[in-house]
Amino acid sequence: MNGNKVENPIDLYIYVIDMNDNRPEFINQVYNGSVDEGSKPGTYVMTITANDADDRTTANGMVRYRIVTQTPQSPSQNMFTINSETGDIVTVAAGLDREDF
Repeated sequence: MNGNKVENPIDLYIYVIDMNDNRPEFINQVYNGSVDEGSKPGTYVMTITANDADDRTTANGMVRYRIVTQTPQSPSQNMFTINSETGDIVTVAAGLDREDF
């Protein structure tokens, strides 16, 4: 309180076990999938895959997937869904019609 040092400085050693310094990278730059016209909901379309160079046993090395937008947004803006863990893409809604695209 009076400005005098009470203790001598000490050295602290900090070891970073894992740092999220690697971003996930897709195995392919472009993925091409196909699905038959009029396919039922739940029809498999394709799988996308990305890898992360961080330790896979930590949260920083886990890869999760999601579809942000779909173009075109008709006949439904949610025609497909992706499994967040496997990257499998399947149809959600019926009504795939190539004449509409």
